[in-house]
Amino acid sequence: MDKTLRERGIAAIEYIGGDFARMAVYTTDGRLKITDYPDFVPGQGWPPAQEVVLRSWEEIVRLRDFLNSLQPVAAPVEQQEEEATYLERATA
Repeated sequence: MDKTLRERGIAAIEYIGGDFARMAVYTTDGRLKITDYPDFVPGQGWPPAQEVVLRSWEEIVRLRDFLNSLQPVAAPVEQQEEEATYLERATA
C-alpha cells in the first residue's frame, strides 16, 4: 500500500466500475466506506456524494456474506445499453 495513503488513514481502496465515480475505502480504523460521486451538473455544480459507512468488522462480514449469497439477475435493457456504451468509451 502506498505510504501516502496509509498516512491519510487508508488501508485499501478499490475503484468500483473502473472509474473514480464509485469507490470502496477500507480505513486503518476498521471502517469500510462505499462512496458514489454524482456527475457534475452544469449551472449547479457537484451534487453531494452518497456514502455508506460500515463501522465494524462484523458489519463488513455481514455485508460480504449477503453479497456472496446473491445470484446474478438479468439487467434491464437500459442498463445493458449504458454498460455497452461505457465499455465502448473505455476501450476506444
